Amino acid sequence: MSQPNRRTAMLASLASVVLALAPRRARGASYRLKLAHDANSAHPFHQGFSVFKQSVELGSQGRIEVEIFPAGQLGPENAVNELVRAGLVMASWPSAAGGLSSYVPDIDALNTPFLFNDEAHFYRAIDGAAGWTLAAQVAAKLDAEVIGWTFNGARHVWNSRRPVSTPADLKGLKLRVINTRIMIACFQRLGVQVTPMAFGEIYNAMQQKVIDGAENDVVDIKVEKFFEVSKYVSLTRHLHLAVALVLSRRALAALPADLQLLVRQAAAEGLAVTRGAVEAQTIEARQFLESKGLIFNQPDLAAFQAAVIPIYTALPASASLRDLVAGIRALA
Repeated sequence: MSQPNRRTAMLASLASVVLALAPRRARGASYRLKLAHDANSAHPFHQGFSVFKQSVELGSQGRIEVEIFPAGQLGPENAVNELVRAGLVMASWPSAAGGLSSYVPDIDALNTPFLFNDEAHFYRAIDGAAGWTLAAQVAAKLDAEVIGWTFNGARHVWNSRRPVSTPADLKGLKLRVINTRIMIACFQRLGVQVTPMAFGEIYNAMQQKVIDGAENDVVDIKVEKFFEVSKYVSLTRHLHLAVALVLSRRALAALPADLQLLVRQAAAEGLAVTRGAVEAQTIEARQFLESKGLIFNQPDLAAFQAAVIPIYTALPASASLRDLVAGIRALA
């Protein structure tokens, strides 16, 4: 089967899933919008979309009905990207790792390990030239509008076997790692047995001892209940995972101009709520996880930074990607 035919077949299959999950349109509603994400309904993404939904439904005076599909109900990020491009899903939260790296190679600038010093550094970059340069590329590839960026928390290594204090402690651990070239290369260099799998498969893989752990932010460790199958959280802060809020141009074009404006405004409100929720939930999640008995430790970050420097020069990169990384470093 040719590539275009494969994509057509995939979209037909995804469309059937969307239709099967779709409830009947509310009485009086002229339009129905679908929002999708791959996180739990307690996650900041869902909070942002809940505000989006409320603002659109109230602001449209019942002309629009909004349905949120959490927890990967419509498929993994790449599948939802195709639904956005086709106009079957209005909005989603694709990440710079699993959701966007296969579409926009330069987005690996954001996936560079230990690039950001802290959250303030991250937001200076993502709200500035680097963020909007990449947003333009994402918009072109997904036929979407990028409302803005947030992040899915600073990511840390967690596992059931031992605390990770130095790079040597990672050797031999079987970890699920975000499926990007630079992240896989980073963890392989540090001696990890990288085990690819979908985000939704992590819990069962831990139960079955297929993997020893993974790398996530503390909110995910809480809401996905990874604390039930793990013991140690090492605060490596190796990645601030950037996430875009995208709106489908095709889905927008199906709305009258006044409702298009309403949807954009509601999406911006949802983005602001999500950013605040990430910060608040990060603080609360660590307190919760410690109460559940997880052991936190602070690794020697300088040792990790030194260990991964060779990766930056070993991997092939475009001049534009290198320029993005250099620009972000200059903002520190």
